[in-house]
Parts: sequence; structure tokens; C-alpha cells
Amino acid sequence: MNTRDQGSVQTTQSDALKAKLEEVIHKSASFRNPTPSPDLLTALDDDDLFASRHALWAIKNWGDEVQPLLVVDERFPGNEVKCVSTGNGCHGFYPKLCADKLVRRAIESNSADQAIAWLQKVLSTQTATGHYITALWNVPVDAEIQLTPTVSIIPFEQVPDSRHKRALGPEAIFRSFRIWFDMETPSSALVIRQQVTPFVRELGGDYPNNTGDLWSQVNDVIDALTLIGPRIPIHAANWYSFDDPDIELALEGSGRGGRTMEIIPKSNTEKLPELNVEEARLVIEKYCALAPEAKTKAGIAIHRLRHSLARHQAGESAIEICIAFEILLADGERGNIGKYVGQRGAKLLSNDPQEQSRVSELLEQIYKIRNELVHRGKQMTDPIEIGGQTLAAGKITHQASLLCADIIKKLILGGGI
Repeated sequence: MNTRDQGSVQTTQSDALKAKLEEVIHKSASFRNPTPSPDLLTALDDDDLFASRHALWAIKNWGDEVQPLLVVDERFPGNEVKCVSTGNGCHGFYPKLCADKLVRRAIESNSADQAIAWLQKVLSTQTATGHYITALWNVPVDAEIQLTPTVSIIPFEQVPDSRHKRALGPEAIFRSFRIWFDMETPSSALVIRQQVTPFVRELGGDYPNNTGDLWSQVNDVIDALTLIGPRIPIHAANWYSFDDPDIELALEGSGRGGRTMEIIPKSNTEKLPELNVEEARLVIEKYCALAPEAKTKAGIAIHRLRHSLARHQAGESAIEICIAFEILLADGERGNIGKYVGQRGAKLLSNDPQEQSRVSELLEQIYKIRNELVHRGKQMTDPIEIGGQTLAAGKITHQASLLCADIIKKLILGGGI
């Protein structure tokens, strides 16, 4: 075949891809979805699978028609498999998984040429910038705050738009059974900025996987934020988001992660304390700098504090908080542990004899609430007198949680546990 013939074949193949995409654009105009989201593009963005399934199926069928023309078009790498990278792994893209996205781009732009240019841009991209995002409940902020050199927290409203964000937004909250906090949009998000190079990779070889490092940074911040208030930072979801919308579309279809919740907290009708930014930064910095053994102990104590705050009954809350106190203060003591923990905690928190007496008595009473459930199988319901005040068991466990947070912070800031 001479050069003239080769050019003619290439032109024909390019024309065939463009013609097929234009045919798809025409077909999409007459598509009607038999759900509350009749428009194709609206249905595609719907996180409810029932609402989007017909639209997704149409895109998939059109993509299957486009793919054979894509791999013979010499503007693209034939059947050579290409993957796209995020900061925490790689995802298949070309040729099989990009055809649907190519179709969607053609429909959105109403242009076959723009869709083809989009795919050429993605496949030629070597470096992409983006963010690892972790949405949180119970940590409201008004503006972006840099918590560590790599992690910032922003209001949830400032999170870049994506189907992941929309799935947590107000338009999605009544689509399935939800628990109380899931009836609200997240209050904030932790953000870790990253640069990915190379963005497009060959199939095979070692892929970047920073998942462990990303999770470690997020977990450390969530642990430390527990102590500021204290509060229960609730992990809503995590995902990766690119800055460039063209690159973000290439990743469309990748999942969002989550964390299994051990205890569903009771409804919080009280207004959360405002985040003390300077205290949060200092506690996070010192917590991350702890020696491994001390950090492990502090982390377990923080988890038990979080469990205590989430528990619905005073007895269960007391069990959790007593575990935290013994990790922090018992030092192997096996005698009258309540008295020992009470005395050590009181001396650690205050030099004032009157305050020491109050703290010591409160911590001893926590052990009585715990023992009532552990040894007698009963929830403490009778009011308890402490320092001239009569308090319900739930109020005592709440005050003990505040003391526990203060003790953990003091030990962290002191550099060891």
C-alpha cells in the first residue's frame, strides 16, 4: 500500500470514529429515561442506581459500538492497554474503559471533535494534580485551616463538585435508610494535595499505592481532633479528585471508600464546641511526633474515649472510659484500681487540692458505675453525689470523658505516655 493509500485509510478510520460519535449524539437526543430523571445526562449523574441504570446501559451499548473504531484510529495507541493513576493506585482506562467516557464527553459537549480532543489530551497527560478527600461529620469549620504541612480541613461546601460529593449532599439524603447523622451533609473534609506523575501508565509493573500513608495521615488527624472538644469525628467517605475536569472525567467510575463504624453514636442535639484551631494544630503535631509505643497507647486510649462518647448507656460508656484511664494511668496496678487512677489523674491535671479532690472522687465514681454493670449486670440509675452536687450517671460519664481528653492531651503535649 503506498503512502497515498495509507493516508486515505487513516482519514477513513478517523471519519468513521467521528461519524459514529455524531450518530450517538443524535441518538442521545431522543433518549427518554423511565424514571424521575428522564434526561440522559441528568440520569447519569444520579447516584441512585435505579434512576441511572437505563442511562448507564445506553452509554455502555454506545461505547461498545465506538470501541472497535477507536482502536483502529491511528491517533490512538491501538490495542495497547493504558492505565490512569491516582495517588493511591491505578485504574484501567484505554481501550475498553474509556469508550463509555468518550461517548459521554461527545454527548455533553455536543461535539465529536471535542470528545476526540479530550481523549487525546488525557492520553498525553504526564502530570496531574489532585486531592485525597475525606468527608467528616461533627467537625464544622468556617474556612480552610492548614492542620499539618500536608493536611488541611475545609468546609464541605468547598469540596470540588463530583458524583461522590453529590452522593453525600442534601439531594441524596432520603434515598435509602439512614441513621441520624446521615440525614445531614458532612460538615467538613480533610484534604491532602498530591501530584501524580506519570498520570498515564503502561499495563504491568509497579503501580503507585500511597493508600497506607494517606490513611495514616487521615487517622492521625481524626484521632487528634477527637480530643478537641472532645468530639466524635465521623468518617463519611473518602475519594480522589483531580483539579482538571478533563482528567477527573477519566477517573469517573472509580469508587469512594469508607470506614466500618463500630458504634453508631446517639443523636447529638447539643451544639458542637467550636474547633480551637491553635490547640488542634499543636495536639496533631505532638501526637504525630510521639514515639511509636507511646503513640500506639495514646491511639488506643483515644479510640476508647471516642467509643465512650458514642455509647448510649452510662454503664457501657464507663467501661470504655475506664479502659482508657487504665491505659494512661494504671501503670500495672492491680489493687484498688479506681482509687489509684483517681489519685494519679487528679495530680496530673491540677495542683489545687480542692480540684484534685473533685477529680479523684469523680474518677472513683466512674469505676462504681462500671462495676455495677460488669459485676452485677445492672445499669446505674440512681443519682450520685460528688462534691456537694447530685449528678446522674450519664452526667458523670460525660464529665469523665472531658477529663480523659484533658489527660490524653497533657500526656501528648508532655511528649510521652
